[in-house]
Amino acid sequence: MRVKTNKGEKEDFGIKDTIKEIIEKAKRSIVKKDSHYRLPLTLINDYTWANLSQPAQALLVVIGCFQNQFTGACFLARETMAKHTGYSNLAQTIDPALRELVFKYLITKRIAKPSNEYFLTDKAKCEKKKTYFRLFQYQVEKGYWAKLKPCEKALYPVLYVKGSINNSEIKDDIEVCCKGEIKSIKKLTDLAGIHRSSFKRTISGFYAKSLIDGEIEDNVETYYLYRLDRLYDAK
Repeated sequence: MRVKTNKGEKEDFGIKDTIKEIIEKAKRSIVKKDSHYRLPLTLINDYTWANLSQPAQALLVVIGCFQNQFTGACFLARETMAKHTGYSNLAQTIDPALRELVFKYLITKRIAKPSNEYFLTDKAKCEKKKTYFRLFQYQVEKGYWAKLKPCEKALYPVLYVKGSINNSEIKDDIEVCCKGEIKSIKKLTDLAGIHRSSFKRTISGFYAKSLIDGEIEDNVETYYLYRLDRLYDAK
């Protein structure tokens, strides 16, 4: 936008910056209104997350994202669960994962038609003012969660909750989830439930999908974890 100064001249107030600011505010508004799941840090710290099978890890997050905000029920058909988790074999992955989540009291099941209803237990919900991993329903619907490989789904929430979301360096970048440090690879792999030998391959997968920045080796390194919105197919 240009306006006249006292000298009759015109000044450029940076219309591009203004438009960018409006777009970013709109994005924040959409994000705040969108349905999402908050995976409690307690599930990660007590190794509940690590002790889940990888299909169960993927499915717990999907069920949480699709819970009705009023009734708490998730009505997804098993075929839709398979699509959103990235697992295609219902008998070998989705059905056992559902039984596992019920057995470990992370969800409850109610028989209904046309599809059963699933509810998160209090154990799988985040208490107010507690740390959590957040995933939005639209990110699942767009296939971002399903595109992650099993070990990536296991490690991504761990890196998320172990990083800082209040760092001044990242506060104005809505694409960055957190900034963190890797002090112990073993600790992270234990919390994620993956083998240490899988760690570098998993981190490489995040790089290929543009989900992480930072030089991560065996020593302490800083990392920046990005929202799944930045995801693209690995080369």
